[in-house]
Amino acid sequence: ESSLTQVNLLAESLTLSGNSITTRQPVARMQRMEDVVTTDTPDAVHEHLVADFIVPNSHYEENKSYPFKLKIHGGAVQTFSRPNFLRSAIVVASNEACTGGVGVLRAVTELGGPSLLSAVEAKPTAAHSTFGTIRCLAGDAIIVGPGESGEEFEESEEYGQVKTPYIIFAVAPWSEAENEDHSLLFLRSAYFSALEKAKEAKLEAVAFSLLGANKRGGVHWKKAVRTGFDTIARYPGYQELKEVHVYAFASREVEELIMASKEYDFLEKTADTTS
Repeated sequence: ESSLTQVNLLAESLTLSGNSITTRQPVARMQRMEDVVTTDTPDAVHEHLVADFIVPNSHYEENKSYPFKLKIHGGAVQTFSRPNFLRSAIVVASNEACTGGVGVLRAVTELGGPSLLSAVEAKPTAAHSTFGTIRCLAGDAIIVGPGESGEEFEESEEYGQVKTPYIIFAVAPWSEAENEDHSLLFLRSAYFSALEKAKEAKLEAVAFSLLGANKRGGVHWKKAVRTGFDTIARYPGYQELKEVHVYAFASREVEELIMASKEYDFLEKTADTTS
């Protein structure tokens, strides 16, 4: 059989309209069930804050959105911790199974241990393929954690050594997408879906690993970085959201994030490495 399996994705063709992302017609695409890989070695083992902003800006506030802090870090997202926020999450660049893999997915899977694996395996199955179980389609995200719906919050068993009570798995497009523009829509959808999962769980702080910025992504790494940043920057926020963090492994990715941030009318704060 072909190494590709066709999956039908409903309403994954996206457009930005003001502050919101709206869906259009259903589309179909080919998706490979493989591991997410990273192409760069971290420039530093420990994370470091390199930029700190307040978003949305005044233009978005006029549209009654909720301001939140946006922080850019160099390092690995699994180092993120916000113990003063009961509702916080890391967003993991994932494969469709949401387990195993390499890079940040493998690191988080190993840190989470059996409790995380059980939580992921308990999620509904989206589809099956010759490559295994599909729990999350490209352009979408799933969340595990206590009170995922946001209606109730109860302390539960921690996910091993993961430092947040919630984990969001987001799946970026692969290089087999029909074209780069199409891939960018799926990538934007993955970021937006992760933020919407955070909203449903009423999360206060969310930390992203970069999605789709590796060599097997469906777009050039610079466009992947820019698209992710733009989606977050345009997100209108929600009442509970206080902070969004973006973690980049490689120095070139950090530099690209900083360059991207200069295109927005953010209120910049002085970077505080203790934040």
